[in-house]
Amino acid sequence: MTITGKNFSTNIPDNELKLNNLQVVVKSATATTLKFDVPATATTGKISLIIKNKPTVTTTNFTVDPLPTGIADFTPLQGPSGTEVTINGADFPFLRK
Repeated sequence: MTITGKNFSTNIPDNELKLNNLQVVVKSATATTLKFDVPATATTGKISLIIKNKPTVTTTNFTVDPLPTGIADFTPLQGPSGTEVTINGADFPFLRK
């Protein structure tokens, strides 16, 4: 994600960023942009930023979309009978016997 604004510190540790009170690691910083990855544990809420001990908080919420469910991909894409296949995805239902 990228936040665009002004007066950010180009010294990454001077920019303390939180999503709904969850500390986020700033990956890069310029005077006008902060780049970061949204953690998998992030939830919808305010963005708070402290730059050189000066705090600010958004008036609106940053919305975290839920992870999609189901199969995302699988490997290998082809193979002979008996080939072991790895399936990647989220929220597979548990089968009970």
